[in-house]
Amino acid sequence: MAPETVYIKTALGRAEIQRRGRGLAPRLRQVLILVDGKRSVAEIGVSLGGVEDIGRLMAALEQAGCIEAEPPEQWPLADEQQENLEFVKRLLADRIHADLGAGGGTLIRRLADCRTPGQLRSHMSEVYAQYERSVGAKPARTLRSLVQRQMGPETPGH
Repeated sequence: MAPETVYIKTALGRAEIQRRGRGLAPRLRQVLILVDGKRSVAEIGVSLGGVEDIGRLMAALEQAGCIEAEPPEQWPLADEQQENLEFVKRLLADRIHADLGAGGGTLIRRLADCRTPGQLRSHMSEVYAQYERSVGAKPARTLRSLVQRQMGPETPGH
């Protein structure tokens, strides 16, 4: 595992943080908490006091489906890609704020922290699910369609 690799939490990983359903060992949970799509494997190891087996811990989380590597081609984004990402984030934030009000604040903050399309995609199933629960299936499908037109068909949950 390359020390410069950046990982993001999957939907399963985010659920584990909230519910502790997989019974992760404390050290694995600590590593999972530090995975944020910004820090590299090496930086997470340093944050934990220079953990020697950080590669093994990250591999265990990846094998459990809690994290996934952010593709290196996502870094850095070309200007046009960055503009498109920011456009999609604004579009989502505006729609969530208008339709969910204060109840969408957590989603908006998560989306604002996304630095790559892969990070944004990793949150989309959660966004669509909460949107559908709050305002219905038809508006959720409309939102999904808007996002897919901007980001392409790779968006999970289509």
